[in-house]
Amino acid sequence: MSLPPKFYQSHAYPPPDKISTPAVNTVDIYVDYACRFSCILFTNWYENIYPKLSEAYGNKIQFIFRHQVQVWHPTSTMMHEASLAVAQIKPEAFLEVSYRFMKNNKQFYDESTADLSRNEIYEKLYDSCIGPYIEGVKKDVFLNKLVIKKSEDPKNSGNAVSNDLKAFTKIGRQNSIHATPTIVVNGYTDGSFESSTPLDKVESKLQALL
Repeated sequence: MSLPPKFYQSHAYPPPDKISTPAVNTVDIYVDYACRFSCILFTNWYENIYPKLSEAYGNKIQFIFRHQVQVWHPTSTMMHEASLAVAQIKPEAFLEVSYRFMKNNKQFYDESTADLSRNEIYEKLYDSCIGPYIEGVKKDVFLNKLVIKKSEDPKNSGNAVSNDLKAFTKIGRQNSIHATPTIVVNGYTDGSFESSTPLDKVESKLQALL
């Protein structure tokens, strides 16, 4: 399943301008920021697999980040919205922000956020995971894309990233994705990739694609 073109600079790694050949294998990673198993897999791959893509795989494997909101985690939607806001503001920072969300996700578990409003959670995401690490994403610009403002005539129109999240949600539903993480290799779901899969086995499976 291809990625809508507007997301290639943010959600694909290596990005299109870094790939020397069109014959690229795609590995789609369906993850949820509030899912601890997603966090284990993504942080492990981001730290240990992604840095090797250019040298070890000759940019012949492209990873694509897929948002898969697990609705039983109430903060999940807001975390995915926040990362999509960064993708709009500074696309090249999206994957690092996703990594920061994953590394700090316990701050956004149910017990950590039960007394916070939706808008307060957006602020917390910026203050803990974006502001300290990412240059070029100003807090006011970020919040302007997310914060819900009250009016005398209440509406349900979402925010500036709602349509982006809808696009990823529709793709996940269409492909019958349920569990996170789910890995799809060249269009086919591969259940052998799990959060507990050792890195040497992951690398062996990737090498087999070349």
